[in-house]
Amino acid sequence: YNDDQFVYFLLDVAAGGELFELYQEHDDWFGNASLARFFIAGCAVGLDHMHSKKVIYRDLKLENILLNAKGYPLLTDMGLAKQVL
Repeated sequence: YNDDQFVYFLLDVAAGGELFELYQEHDDWFGNASLARFFIAGCAVGLDHMHSKKVIYRDLKLENILLNAKGYPLLTDMGLAKQVL
């Protein structure tokens, strides 16, 4: 939502942590194609939703992918996002 000066984002709780940190902690994740597909698909769903709202997300990196309590990815840090008209 927004007011006269600011736009506010409400985010889900990301109890699963940051994907970047988890990737560093789990050596067995490297080269795991099914795990990569899972995270890529989850991010694609988020990007598709943003695009449907005419928003371009411009800061996709592991540090900006958080995980919810069930391990599903959440995109965060909308600082570089732009709305297209």
